[in-house]
Amino acid sequence: MKLKNVVDAEEYEGYSEERKSFYKEKNGKYYLQAEDAVELKNALDKEREKSDSLTAKLKEAGINNEDYQKLKEAARQREAEDAKKRGDWEALETQLVQKHKEDVKALKDEIKSIKSAHEASFVNAQVATAISSAKGNSKLLTPILANKVKAFEKDGELHLAVLGEDGKPRLKDGAGTPFTLNDLMTELKADQDYGNCFEGSGATGGGTLPPSGITNASGVNARYAELKAKAAQSQLTQAEGYEFVGLSSQIHAQSAKG
Repeated sequence: MKLKNVVDAEEYEGYSEERKSFYKEKNGKYYLQAEDAVELKNALDKEREKSDSLTAKLKEAGINNEDYQKLKEAARQREAEDAKKRGDWEALETQLVQKHKEDVKALKDEIKSIKSAHEASFVNAQVATAISSAKGNSKLLTPILANKVKAFEKDGELHLAVLGEDGKPRLKDGAGTPFTLNDLMTELKADQDYGNCFEGSGATGGGTLPPSGITNASGVNARYAELKAKAAQSQLTQAEGYEFVGLSSQIHAQSAKG
């Protein structure tokens, strides 16, 4: 197709974008730029060759231009469907990954819960055995010992550590010998306040006033009865355990004097 030097607006609008690029508007008319004419012609010749070659191949295959356009549209639709399927799969994959994370977290939480329950059972069994061996009162001593021991795992097995006031495992000597639960029971047996929690300890207590500050006999007995009822149900707090032991020592000391 011969390129016109000048075209009006209507004809210009019918040109392809590539052909339009070689014209410039002036006073409502579009003028061909001489320096770009050769380049435009070469570009158009290449496009014409491609079109002729494609037309020839389609003709050899028995496909006319209309059929070709239909095939292009079908291919476009397949690409769109494939893209949608990829999007659906990516969404499904995201859901599966999220579900896997949730399952892993739930499993870890369950393992942690089982481990905590196992450690608590281990501690309770060790404490109960130690109290029984020392002929102690389990209702009084169990809540007191609760915060003095802790389970820890070593080489796949559970062990018991006796804790000091700083919350760290206690040691018997400078050589690093662990302070055992039996050592703790011996220590408590010899204590003037805790000695009354054991049979035949011979401890009479020092008559230490209870933390509540109660001094009259009726008040001491009433508070002692209250704490004794809570101890029977294993509901004593650590502070109440100390108070209960103090009251027990005070009552026994008063009985010994009377």
